[in-house]
Amino acid sequence: MLLNFWATWCPPCVEEVPSLEKLQQDLDSNDFIVLAMASAFDWKDLAKFFPQGTPLTVLLDPPSNKQETLGVIAKAFGIPRIPETFLIDRQGKIRYYFTNTRTWNLSVAQTCIQALIDESN
Repeated sequence: MLLNFWATWCPPCVEEVPSLEKLQQDLDSNDFIVLAMASAFDWKDLAKFFPQGTPLTVLLDPPSNKQETLGVIAKAFGIPRIPETFLIDRQGKIRYYFTNTRTWNLSVAQTCIQALIDESN
């Protein structure tokens, strides 16, 4: 699983989303999922952001109050800012942790992720 913490108000996150969508499409199987945890208060902003839908599995991670920007789950992970991403193996162990924006649809990224998938099989 690639667990990505992001928000629609975050320019680097918005820049990263298309490569996450492409990654999900390219590695789509029962062995891999991109889980996008969106720091947002409701689904309206997310529906506007993805008017045609998305191949990503998007979950809402609302902040605890209106003064906060990061969601409760993001904060529980100890994330100080977004985007941040965790690559988690089949046993639930965090194998890799990435800060800031990445281009996930590059062949080198897909090869590394595929190697982890193959290792777990």
